Amino acid sequence: MKPEEAIQFLLYPKIEGWLLIIKIIFLAYSAFFLGFILWGLIKTTWLKRIFLWDFKEFLFYRPIEIEKFKKEWEKIKKRISSDIEAELKLAVIEADSLLDEVLEKKGYQGKTFEEKIQDLAPDILPTLDELLKAHQLRNDIIEDPSLKIDKNEARKALSLYEKVLKELDAI
Repeated sequence: MKPEEAIQFLLYPKIEGWLLIIKIIFLAYSAFFLGFILWGLIKTTWLKRIFLWDFKEFLFYRPIEIEKFKKEWEKIKKRISSDIEAELKLAVIEADSLLDEVLEKKGYQGKTFEEKIQDLAPDILPTLDELLKAHQLRNDIIEDPSLKIDKNEARKALSLYEKVLKELDAI
């Protein structure tokens, strides 16, 4: 057999009968699954996460999730402008939850907030003692819903949370 004939046989084999039917069935399955994979890649955020988000983080030297945290923080700040006590309490609780989420995303391990901040050194977070007081206010609100807090107390706690979030480069 000549080399040209071997290449011709490998590239264009004569498939007849059952082999032709099996080949068509496998081609149809392959086309279906390839289409499904492409559809899945387009509909999900996987491609964005793998390529675009990494490129954007590299380009702007800021994590993608900062935008999410900023939006949540703006929502919390709107709550503090209200004179309704329930909104003030909710703002403190949400600020604490946001900080907890930030600590988790930054890789601090622990089941509770206190366990997560144990690893924070004073040079990383100089306002650690004040943060514990603000977290205690949050715990008091959760444990006793009838607790009365005034606007100044809530503002002080939120300004502390804002300071901590800025120190952690989250907002």
